[in-house]
Amino acid sequence: MSVNLIRLIKKTAIAAIENTKPMNMNYGEVLCTSPLEIRINQTLMITSNNIIKTQKVTILQTGDRVVMLRAQGGQKYLIMDVIV
Repeated sequence: MSVNLIRLIKKTAIAAIENTKPMNMNYGEVLCTSPLEIRINQTLMITSNNIIKTQKVTILQTGDRVVMLRAQGGQKYLIMDVIV
């Protein structure tokens, strides 16, 4: 079996496992409130287009730490609450 085929099989298996998880918990830091920008890690920052807020989380301030649920596929993040 070729190395490329083995890599493809591994990649496909990992993708199948990831797709079975409907949600994933993430933490982030509010970088800007208007427009809303949240940094999840050093390389991933999300903007208001990909953020869903609940009624409980209507007021955010720069520097707030938040807990979020990432929807399957990683396109949308639901802010659950501010971490105190």
